[in-house]
Amino acid sequence: MITTKRGSRKGGVGIEYNGSFTWETPLVLPAFQNEYGHGTGGEAPDTQAGVLALAQDGNSSASWGAPMNGQNVVHWDGETKAYSPQPNNIADFYQTGHTYTNSLAVSGGNDRADVRLGVTRMDNAGIVPTSTFDRTSISLRANVDVTERLSADVKANYVRTNAHNRPAMAEIMENVGHGLMWMPRSVNIDDLSNYQTGTGEHQNYTTGIFKMNPYWSINNNTNDDTKNRLLGYASLQYDFTDWLNLRVISGIDTYNSDRIRRVAVGTLYRPAGQFSRDTYAVQESNNMALLSFDKGFGDLSVSATLGGNVRYEEQKNISIVGSNLTEAGWYNVNNAGSVQTTEGLFRKQVNSVFAMASLGYQNFIFLDLTGRREESSSIPGQAYFYPSATLSTAFTEILDLDPKGLTFGKIRASYAVVGSDTDPYQDRLYYSYFGSHLGQPLAAPGNIGFQFVPSTVFPPEGLSPESTQALEIGGDFRFWNDRIGFDVTYYDITTNNQILPATVSSTSGGTGVLVASGSMNNRGIEMALRFNVLESDNLRWETGLNWARNVNTVLALRDGLDQFLLTNDRGIAIEARPDLAYGNIVGLDFERDDQGRIVFEEVNGNALPVAASETTVMGNINPDWTGV
Repeated sequence: MITTKRGSRKGGVGIEYNGSFTWETPLVLPAFQNEYGHGTGGEAPDTQAGVLALAQDGNSSASWGAPMNGQNVVHWDGETKAYSPQPNNIADFYQTGHTYTNSLAVSGGNDRADVRLGVTRMDNAGIVPTSTFDRTSISLRANVDVTERLSADVKANYVRTNAHNRPAMAEIMENVGHGLMWMPRSVNIDDLSNYQTGTGEHQNYTTGIFKMNPYWSINNNTNDDTKNRLLGYASLQYDFTDWLNLRVISGIDTYNSDRIRRVAVGTLYRPAGQFSRDTYAVQESNNMALLSFDKGFGDLSVSATLGGNVRYEEQKNISIVGSNLTEAGWYNVNNAGSVQTTEGLFRKQVNSVFAMASLGYQNFIFLDLTGRREESSSIPGQAYFYPSATLSTAFTEILDLDPKGLTFGKIRASYAVVGSDTDPYQDRLYYSYFGSHLGQPLAAPGNIGFQFVPSTVFPPEGLSPESTQALEIGGDFRFWNDRIGFDVTYYDITTNNQILPATVSSTSGGTGVLVASGSMNNRGIEMALRFNVLESDNLRWETGLNWARNVNTVLALRDGLDQFLLTNDRGIAIEARPDLAYGNIVGLDFERDDQGRIVFEEVNGNALPVAASETTVMGNINPDWTGV
């Protein structure tokens, strides 16, 4: 969220400067054993080739050698030297990051207008060497009373970011953490800084393609991205009376970005090199009109708003992948032996009308009502309406309370229905330009192989909007002149007609079909405890604790479906099943006896745990509770 301060109408010019500097270090690093070094079967290889042949797959550290007692052995670089533990070989790779932030703002105004212009610059060097990020922000806020009844408000923010070598995540080969994590405990990280030969060949502690020398990654397999974003709005408000006004607002949020990723020639998993470039142009506009009423009638206060909004979204993107580079270090389509280009276009419009009303009696009891009707281009021909109602009472307003006890108390209950649509073009069969379909080439070798092919996910029949019903009950209580506050909320939320993809046989010509079915429930409680520890004219110190627990249940999937697979990898799946929690982690556990102990069997004189014959729920992606 980007917010912009207003200028002052006191007159004159104000100048404000803020600066900060922070240091950054890794929060936590994995704990590794430092007893056994590179090797296998309790022995260290006696040749360089033997050492380089270790850790060939993506899941082994190759630290299965002999105990490290400082004896001389052959290392990955061919040198014979001490076989000693390197407890800091991961920590020594990272550096101390730092961030500079400087802000300057100028503001001014008079009795009819105010304006504020601010500039902020942030420069960051990350904990991964060569990783940098900078951001420049320019903000403008202006307000003017055109006449006694007409006023204007303008807000704009421009943000430009540049990043070099953003750290890769997960098991992407360029993720330096992946290569470091599997590095044998006998490898000195300083030795890896000589990451390439004089002829540009990759040097590493293994010849396996799944593990990269981290210094090769950060120096040769680089990435850059630039983003320019503009967001803001302009509004006009006309006050018919002091209790009735009309406001018209036009807002926009638009950005373009350019991302490039390079894989150097000589990289083990892609020796011929590769690069990819993605450009995006995204915009969202909102045009809204609001007629607002706010008036009191004795003990009764009434406020109401009638409005409408048109939201338009558009996204364009072009992706280029160039492979088999002729010249090393030149990442250009003219240097690529093969080039693949894709282009995408995304457009959606949502038209809505809405009304809100709030009734209050003696500042004691309040009723809030809302209603919204929307039509989305992604679900043509279907409008959806969702209302809400909230009843609350500040019961302490009519009680004569001891300020040393309960100072303020409010209880509330609400019910709301929320509708939502889906991405555009899901209701129709569309065509894309590809070189293969369902894994099969579209032309014989030597011929032009790119053709228009239909999408592999079939459109649904009778797609309807997703609907969520939410019931909430809660209270806000404050004690001892607001020195202690307690807030508690119970909620029960059910979502129906979830739009989900379902798998179909490839003999149908596709891989899946979208269906609007399925139901899920979330019930839980949230609590917050606040303390006003210290309060004076010049200092206020507040602290607090919060705790929450959510219980999730999949009520139903589409007819005939008893399992919905979210993702799976290495025999572990994350799925949804009726009457169970969403996001259960399912896989093969160990076989256990009646007392819950793991069952072992003897294999070649070793006791090994026995894998269970059937999968079981091993956990859930969601925490049992959250709090701080």
